[in-house]
Amino acid sequence: MTHEASLRSYLMTLDDRVIGRIDYVNGPPEPEAWVHTEVVPELRNKGYAAVLLREAVTIARARKVRVSPLCPYVRAYAKRHPKDRDVFVDAGR
Repeated sequence: MTHEASLRSYLMTLDDRVIGRIDYVNGPPEPEAWVHTEVVPELRNKGYAAVLLREAVTIARARKVRVSPLCPYVRAYAKRHPKDRDVFVDAGR
């Protein structure tokens, strides 16, 4: 799992292949607006998206970045994980 600032993405890899991503707009000093989450079709519905989100939140927290969850999947994740509210802004609390 890596943060690629030049791509404005968090990328999840498996065997040197990108299998998932979270794309964002904006960024520090404003919150990153996470606008799109995607996992490759053959790995959907196997829990990879949840791992992707969990790891991206960990990286954002370490970077001291706040996140606006605009993507519906990210917004649902933020609502289900109150322990991560320190990272998310405007998560429909």
